[in-house]
Amino acid sequence: MRFTFAGLFITALMLALVPSAARADDASLRKTVATQAKKWEKAAERYVDKVKGLEDGDEAKLKSATQTFAKSTQSFHAKVEAEEASSSKLKKARTKLLDGLETYGDALDKLVEAIDSEDKAKLKSAQKKADSAEKKLKSAAKAFS
Repeated sequence: MRFTFAGLFITALMLALVPSAARADDASLRKTVATQAKKWEKAAERYVDKVKGLEDGDEAKLKSATQTFAKSTQSFHAKVEAEEASSSKLKKARTKLLDGLETYGDALDKLVEAIDSEDKAKLKSAQKKADSAEKKLKSAAKAFS
C-alpha cells in the first residue's frame, strides 16, 4: 500500500510539473528567437552597408560580406534548432523559422556561387531563393507574435 501511495504521489507531482516545463520550453524558445533575431537584423544591416557602395570589380568584397552574413544566418539557425517548443503553435512557428533560415542560407550560398562564376542565371536563382526565404520568414514572424 505504501508503494502504491508513493507511486501515485510521484506521478501526480510529475504531472503537475509538466505544464510548467512546457511553458519553460516555449519561453526559452521565444527568448532565443528574440535575441537571435536582433543579432541577425544587425548583421543584415551591416551586410547592406558593406554591399551598398560596391562597384564592378569588387566581387571579393561582396563575396566576403555574403559569407559573413551566411555565417550569421547559420548561427541563428543553430541556436533555434537547439531549442524545443512544447505548444503546437510554437512548434509550427519554430519549424517555419528553421525552414526560412535554411532557405535563406541556401540563397546566400547560391549568391556566392554566382559571384564566383559571374553567371547571371545563378544570380537570378539566388534572388528567387531569397524571395522564397523572405516569405517563409515573414510567415514565421507572424506565427511567433
